[in-house]
Amino acid sequence: MLNNIYMKIQVLVFLVIALILFTICSCANIRDSWTDLGNDYTYVVDGNLRWIQSQHALQDGIYPNVLNYKYDNQYILVLQEPVKKAYSLMLARALRTRYSLIMFKPEGILNTSSGKKFLKSHMWTDSSIHKRVAAEMRPNFEVSLEKLN
Repeated sequence: MLNNIYMKIQVLVFLVIALILFTICSCANIRDSWTDLGNDYTYVVDGNLRWIQSQHALQDGIYPNVLNYKYDNQYILVLQEPVKKAYSLMLARALRTRYSLIMFKPEGILNTSSGKKFLKSHMWTDSSIHKRVAAEMRPNFEVSLEKLN
């Protein structure tokens, strides 16, 4: 009889802990939000990080942390306090995306104004950045992108 009561208490404690964990996990994204700024830009809040991203992979965004912003049809003005780790991670992700678009799906991309702008930027022309990102894109470290320059 005592074992039966002890077992029921254990199950009840387990269920309460599971319910608490479920509640915490389901509320993890409660502060996340997105605001459309027009012209294919979005203000994103993810926990404590805030940034502005473009819907086009070859257009620049504004990396974390955006403290405040104002915008109209032509400009986005930002007060920013960069968070080094988040900034680095998002920049690395953007570079991988841009390089992969140009390396693996160049048709159409290279003829756009944002594609041409990226090919002229230091993110493409700087040989050390170019080799590191391109090497990450190709596991065998072959970098043969000169024909795109």
